Amino acid sequence: MRFIHSIFLSSLLILTQGLQRSVRFEIIKRQGNVCGLCRSEFSKMVPHEIHHLNHNSTDNRKFNLLALCSNCHAGHHRYGVKVYPYFDNKTN
Repeated sequence: MRFIHSIFLSSLLILTQGLQRSVRFEIIKRQGNVCGLCRSEFSKMVPHEIHHLNHNSTDNRKFNLLALCSNCHAGHHRYGVKVYPYFDNKTN
């Protein structure tokens, strides 16, 4: 029974990680692969981090998520740099 429980938990973890990856991909795609604050293009040298606008890490609704470069994300949490929802200049 313990073995089956372990397999279930492993499957659940993989399923959860897959969902998170798909949401992460959607957020980055929505932003055109750029930081939501400084607009730097994400790359290996400019990694992205997903920020929760309301600071509730369990609230993964897409309108609450913003991809930031690691510098902007650190600046927000360490120094209080203001972060706002992402708006594409082409549509807003």
